[in-house]
Amino acid sequence: MDLFPLLVVVLLAFQASHLFPPEGIVRNGPLRAVQLAAVFAALTSFVLMAAGGAQSLRDDPGLLCIWSLGGAAWIGLMLLGAEYGGVSYQDDVVGQRNVAAAAALSGAALGVAFVYGGANIGEGEDTAVNIVSIALGTACWGALWAVVENLTRISLAISEDRDVASGVRLGGFLLAEGLLFGRAMAGRWISAEATLSDVIHWGMPALAIACLVAWLQGRWRPTPSRPCAPVVPAGALPALGMVAVAVACVVHGTDWRSLTS
Repeated sequence: MDLFPLLVVVLLAFQASHLFPPEGIVRNGPLRAVQLAAVFAALTSFVLMAAGGAQSLRDDPGLLCIWSLGGAAWIGLMLLGAEYGGVSYQDDVVGQRNVAAAAALSGAALGVAFVYGGANIGEGEDTAVNIVSIALGTACWGALWAVVENLTRISLAISEDRDVASGVRLGGFLLAEGLLFGRAMAGRWISAEATLSDVIHWGMPALAIACLVAWLQGRWRPTPSRPCAPVVPAGALPALGMVAVAVACVVHGTDWRSLTS
């Protein structure tokens, strides 16, 4: 645990100039939107930990502050690493002021916040268990993003075609699966086997939503005759629907394993 605060400080210092570049001083609406989403995401992870974290975390304001800053650093890492998913914070948002990319990354920031916050809900054995849970949840979240990208090349519609509807759909999907994998990581630590079982359990609706995103992208991808799909029916409504399904699954605790038993 002694090294964790130092690691958090180093990560935040490294990210500061990248996430808040001098170019951001110039008016840049998409950049401001992503930055505000990232701040809101960091606050979301703080609220989750303050409300449902381990007793030792809730009883120690200093420890809660450290883990909250860790959440901010984790969100920042995701934003800077999103270029591996085809959407670049530096090139698309900072450089090109791409609204579609801003929508996608805003949803991604919130999704990662729920994974991070969920992994810190409940009692755990030690710090290593929390870190492993965060890494596992984020890896599953990123893996499904990679699946959607490889199936649809949705990043091309966002980065090159600037299709806002595609960006909003991707952002909604990343938020929805963040809710589900955050729920998978939440709860008292029992064993590695139980954690993997929860990942499969909550990963099933996430996989179903990923299939829906792939289908919708095939239907609404930009074409020469329709370079940009209508944002509300092709972007906002599907995104809201995906998030609503994820919320319903989390709230009602749907036991998807019963469907295959």
